[in-house]
Amino acid sequence: MTWKIFGLRLWLNRRRSFVFVSVVVIAAALWLSLLRPDGKLAPDEVMPGILLRSAGLAMGIGLLASCLAAVVPAIRWIPDVLSVMTVGLLPVAVLDNYWLLPDSLLFKAILWSILYGTLLWIAITPGRGRGAGPQVTVLARANSRLERDRLWPWLAPTPDCNVGALSRRIGEFKWIEPGRSFSYLSAANIHARMEAEIESLDRPDQVIIRWRASPEIAQKLLNPEGRLTTSLTDRAIGCQVEQSYEFPALSLRMRALAWLDDSFTRNLVEGIYETESCKEP
Repeated sequence: MTWKIFGLRLWLNRRRSFVFVSVVVIAAALWLSLLRPDGKLAPDEVMPGILLRSAGLAMGIGLLASCLAAVVPAIRWIPDVLSVMTVGLLPVAVLDNYWLLPDSLLFKAILWSILYGTLLWIAITPGRGRGAGPQVTVLARANSRLERDRLWPWLAPTPDCNVGALSRRIGEFKWIEPGRSFSYLSAANIHARMEAEIESLDRPDQVIIRWRASPEIAQKLLNPEGRLTTSLTDRAIGCQVEQSYEFPALSLRMRALAWLDDSFTRNLVEGIYETESCKEP
């Protein structure tokens, strides 16, 4: 792994780190503001110090988690899990502060576990309802040190493409009609078999792909259909890649998770990094 991809992954983790720090500080502020007036702590006196310490601790944990996630991307969800844990702990702490819970550590732990599990399930189970508006468009951009002709076979599903690389990025890839249509197992759609058609091809400038699922499984999927436009433009060194995803609908939770993870840009960056890491792209 190079310092370049480490820095890019660190940048891609910026949103979840910011959300984690914000959640911790807001939770600490709410907890202090809801303390009993006759409590041992005097909120007016201790709030600034506790908030500063909470923010510092959260920033330290967020930075450490982001650095670890830059090395091992599979664990990048740690700040999200900690954020949900913090939100689930807040009502338990407030209720306990007002003597509304039994004096039992086991009962409090069970209540917190139920709240945490419920919140986590809500967060990681994107809804399949229609998003706001007739269409949702998401853009992703990234630069590569490779020229367009060298990068093209690794990103565009054309007859001369690198099938192994595409299979690792989008799922098991198979041609239906070489150069015109193909199928793949979509990881974003519970590994459902999707069929895609090359709508427009202008090598090495642009390729437009439209994908869809069969009607019998479409109702069960998050993104049963959509359109992807991949464009490559020359730069002084290498090229710039822009991908435009168009969805007929996208639920708010799915959009929020994609924003938090910067998923579309992350997938493009990782694909380019894999290509540049190979000796003969």
